[in-house]
Amino acid sequence: MLARMKQMIIKEFHSGPARQADALYLIGPPIIQMLVFGYAATYEIHHVPTVVLDLDHSQESRELVSRFTSSPYFDVQRQLTNSRQLGV
Repeated sequence: MLARMKQMIIKEFHSGPARQADALYLIGPPIIQMLVFGYAATYEIHHVPTVVLDLDHSQESRELVSRFTSSPYFDVQRQLTNSRQLGV
């Protein structure tokens, strides 16, 4: 099976684009896209608007809220004191 696949690949390379310009049109765009999207596209999310409801008010919960506040990923808009302020 691998021998047949090898022969098919060799045949495709031999019957491929006759001109170098055709090869450039086939190979160029994927390489350009790979370079551009590799550096431009990111899945990091920064500055997500966030509302914090801390009903515990313990040392641990205040520390957690301060981590959210100081994080570049979240923008704490408001700190609520009771669940009625959620408006749900």
